[in-house]
Amino acid sequence: MFAGTTPQSCPGVLGGIKDTAPNQSVHATPREIICVGLNPAFQTTLHFRSFAPGQVNRAFRKTHSIGGKGQNVAISIQQLGHANKVSVLQFVGGSTGKYICDALEQKNIQQFSVPVQKPTRTCTTVLDFSTNTTTELVEPSSTIDESEKAQFYTLARSVLSSPTIRGIAICGTLPAGTDAACYDFVVRMKPVNGWTILLDAYKGVESTLETGLVDILKINGDEARAVVGDTTSPISAVGRAITAKYPIRYIAVTNGPEAACLVDGTTHTVYTYSVPALAEMVRLTDSCDQLQYDPPAAAAAADCASALRMNPAVAQLAKLAESSACLPSPIMAPTLSRQNSFHIGSDGEQQLVLNPLGAGDTCSGVTLASFLESGDMVAAFRRGLAAASASCLVTESTSHFDRDVMAAIYDQITVTSSSSDDAAV
Repeated sequence: MFAGTTPQSCPGVLGGIKDTAPNQSVHATPREIICVGLNPAFQTTLHFRSFAPGQVNRAFRKTHSIGGKGQNVAISIQQLGHANKVSVLQFVGGSTGKYICDALEQKNIQQFSVPVQKPTRTCTTVLDFSTNTTTELVEPSSTIDESEKAQFYTLARSVLSSPTIRGIAICGTLPAGTDAACYDFVVRMKPVNGWTILLDAYKGVESTLETGLVDILKINGDEARAVVGDTTSPISAVGRAITAKYPIRYIAVTNGPEAACLVDGTTHTVYTYSVPALAEMVRLTDSCDQLQYDPPAAAAAADCASALRMNPAVAQLAKLAESSACLPSPIMAPTLSRQNSFHIGSDGEQQLVLNPLGAGDTCSGVTLASFLESGDMVAAFRRGLAAASASCLVTESTSHFDRDVMAAIYDQITVTSSSSDDAAV
């Protein structure tokens, strides 16, 4: 569409293009949290009643959204109600890059963008309703050339010099043509006694971790094991091994539906988080015809008046419809209907469908924003885990969640502390 040129509707670009939103100009004051997302993606999700590898499969629905870890982290902060506190630093190019810019602008997320010659990559999620599984197809990113990389350093130096910044989230793999020097540059801009830096990456970032400037390393269990080369020890032991290897204040390790852990590198305290299964938190009720949160302890007494009820058309998808309806064609604005969140199983029963894509990014964004608010990392990570779980209920877009759902899940997460994980917090 415009290879080699700046997306005309992409605000905050470097290169003299007229801005479409004054508060998102390259000359604007950066907001409190900068999400460094150098490898964004145009995200396509294909919905299948049943998916069979090696066969012709016809999707019954296709939706588009924003992908890329940094962009998802920013969206999660926006979903938390803090759009006015977050900015994104990114490379964008082509029609897919324009889509990302337009979508972020609609969410009032400030952008500082370096235009690149090649289109931003496309990633495709295959969502199989029959098995409740997702398959992610990741397109390789285009190579960033030397002039584009030089523009990044110029823009990053300008943005990161702002005294308004309180937190930095450095997210994801680096695009071809760049290396950890980009991340090293960002962390070395950290003022004395300034910024909280969260790193959500693990490949090729050893030099960044060795700087001692990263405050929070947020990765998943498999990534944590790869960092220390330990495939057998418990996640808590792996987390402690990372703190022994690198000077990091906190190691936050998510582990899918299994227990997560937080290791305090200063006190060496280990916090273990038991996250409730969504299938146990959410059930269908014929009398209310709604998604209903029903804590196990209160199950016997729960009714339509006393339980926290979540109609999927209102609680889960309203925000998504609002944010997606105005995005560039060809996007299908979500239909507020049960079929977005449920699948009729072979037994004729309605089954909850989950999409965990972007849940880890949601955890990162909400954890960082919450930590900057409270200074309580134990509670902040608990909130991040709750938001991540809530985001799995939205099948059509990544890192979207309902705050009431997040709060309900937060209340059911249990945290234990100490090296043996046996003392209740």
